[in-house]
Amino acid sequence: PWHDLSACEWLLAFDGSAVVGMALLVPYHDALQLSTLAVAPRVRRRGLGARLQEATRRRAIELGLPRVCGSVDADASDLLKRYRALGAVDDGSAICSPGALVKPKVRLSAPVAREAPFEWLLEWPQLEPLLTRLLDGVDPSTASAVDLGCGTSHLARKLAGDVGFGRVVGVDRDPRHGAVHDWAAGGAAPGAPYDVAFDKSSLDATLAEGG
Repeated sequence: PWHDLSACEWLLAFDGSAVVGMALLVPYHDALQLSTLAVAPRVRRRGLGARLQEATRRRAIELGLPRVCGSVDADASDLLKRYRALGAVDDGSAICSPGALVKPKVRLSAPVAREAPFEWLLEWPQLEPLLTRLLDGVDPSTASAVDLGCGTSHLARKLAGDVGFGRVVGVDRDPRHGAVHDWAAGGAAPGAPYDVAFDKSSLDATLAEGG
């Protein structure tokens, strides 16, 4: 085995009495490794993987560890793009030996501390009732959403965790906050097309005026 199981921790997600998601965590002296992340097929695209990742980050903070690390198949471009958009960076220790029978891995790590969230005007409790009405008839679990100009807002995280969108991407000109997109250069947001697009600054301004 790769790890001493006595040193491992398990995060489990339940649907009733059934386990539908799990994360295997391995604490090291300088990082918490997310060794395995799995979600049952019947509950995928509902934000459960994102919630397990967030629980992993919180566990690292509890353990006093400054970062979370993990390995991804080198050819898993979608996963690599997603994790890098969340702030993960390559740490230069790709894992594979010449002639190995396993796929090469890219090792990523991300700091657990985040810049304090900032909402320009309206907090989530004020936005949620409006979004519930706007999304009437939409099944979020099978839909994708993009938060344009996300900054450090919690909107994208709430859309995934509370609303249950299957895929949510925050894009911003600042690479610290999401997938990088320079609107001045034109073109679609990274990962397009999306089923729903949110521009929270416009929502803030509209609701602040009582629209």
